[in-house]
Amino acid sequence: MTILEAIKEICNTAVPTWKLYFDDRQLMNVKADSSPFPLIFFEEYRQGNYRIKYFIEKTTLVELYFCKLCPMHNNGTEREHLRVQIEAEAIMPFIREFKRRSDLFEDISEFKFFTPPPRFDANEASIMLQFNAKLVQCI
Repeated sequence: MTILEAIKEICNTAVPTWKLYFDDRQLMNVKADSSPFPLIFFEEYRQGNYRIKYFIEKTTLVELYFCKLCPMHNNGTEREHLRVQIEAEAIMPFIREFKRRSDLFEDISEFKFFTPPPRFDANEASIMLQFNAKLVQCI
């Protein structure tokens, strides 16, 4: 199973009403205009590492954006309310399911989060979850 397939499986279980998109950030900007929200944008991974000891392990830096639409001409308070909703509806269920699925990934103890400015013309509020994912199987 690939990292993409494993993350998609976790998202479909943890947040079944949110659609997952895996794409390049420039292409996703175009797709977001006609995509239903809320959504999860899995940015194509560009970074990771191979660790070589007695075998080869591959770790990938994953960046998932959990996005909801904001009203136009919103303010920081409105975006913060949306981020609280995103955390409850999607981030925490995703983390719990990720931790539960020890058959897919090795256990991790830290997920970083960022609150990026709106990236799409659709005027969304989002939380970006970043973590190092290492598949259980070896290459």
